[in-house]
Amino acid sequence: MTFLRHPPDISDLTEFDEIGSTNDVAREKLRLGAPEGAVIWAHRQTAGRGRQGNQWTSEAGNLFATFILRPQVSAADCGQLSFLSAVALAETAEIFLPSGAEVQLKWPNDMLINGQKAAGILLESEGQNGQIDGVVIGIGVNLVHAPQGAISLNAADAGVIDAGLFLERLYHALMTHYA
Repeated sequence: MTFLRHPPDISDLTEFDEIGSTNDVAREKLRLGAPEGAVIWAHRQTAGRGRQGNQWTSEAGNLFATFILRPQVSAADCGQLSFLSAVALAETAEIFLPSGAEVQLKWPNDMLINGQKAAGILLESEGQNGQIDGVVIGIGVNLVHAPQGAISLNAADAGVIDAGLFLERLYHALMTHYA
């Protein structure tokens, strides 16, 4: 099966056909001084994970991306980025979904469509002594495929969505809310 590859309009994008985890690569790039707004995008992950180390199914055609941010906030305030990311994700999904599809956010890191999980967010931070040096926000979205009990946007009648186009829209929504 061939998937469309729309080149996103993101100035600092590192794209992989296959890697272990976008969050792992982003954390390493964060430590090496990657700029705020840098994005790691993989077409497939072999070691994708969610909250509490849960495995994230990572089939080609879905979206697996991690965003690097450098907020000037304490570790205690960093959790607000989870809300910001979830809102940006839901707004982006609604662009592609037909009217009548119900998008919900389930604390702390899931997006549901019509009551079924369609996406997850994994926020990880780097820092010392209660100060944050940076945050990586990993987002996985079931665009085409979904594991048992979950749903893809395609199955929710959004049609086949180009992962690059979804990433570009998500990036702009995330950065707009972040600003």
